[in-house]
Amino acid sequence: MADIVVRQDGQLPLGTQIRYREMGDATYALVMAAETQTSHESALSASELFKATYVQPHGGELANDASHDFLIVVGANQVLGLLGVSAAGSCEVSLYEAPVSTANGNLVTLTSKNRSTVGVPETRVYEGPAVAGGAEGVQLFHLFVPGMSALVERSYGGGWNELDWILAPNTDYLVRVTNRSGWAIQLSFSLDWSEH
Repeated sequence: MADIVVRQDGQLPLGTQIRYREMGDATYALVMAAETQTSHESALSASELFKATYVQPHGGELANDASHDFLIVVGANQVLGLLGVSAAGSCEVSLYEAPVSTANGNLVTLTSKNRSTVGVPETRVYEGPAVAGGAEGVQLFHLFVPGMSALVERSYGGGWNELDWILAPNTDYLVRVTNRSGWAIQLSFSLDWSEH
């Protein structure tokens, strides 16, 4: 813990914890001022930060106008998450709440971000779930991710990140990526999250 030095007219940094000791004569003396951990650092220390990533295999590129789905199954604790998609061309990305799936699909590898004290997440992420048209759930957002195109059959990728979604406990979420590039593209998906 480092000392915090603040000018007389300055303010302490956000997240600073200040402790005073009662001196017995109706006065208080400053004992300590120390920066506390952010919620992100606290979650990492408690092994509550996790990551799931999926990269579409080479040779299995997503056809034009086709979609690839990812199912997030949240456990008993709420999730604070960062969603991300990268694609080798233009695509649409949608997030739905409470989809109805007849099969979860393939479990995506889940990793604890604290490699010293590895935690086990309650949340699960799947790729390729079976979700019928009209059973996607409530659409929370829908956006277009541009990937600049150059010559025919060539593109420069696009990427998207959505920070700080709080996903409700015991609720499923569907992320749908739809290729709008005009040709087959490779894509990747990631979810970084903490459980509280």
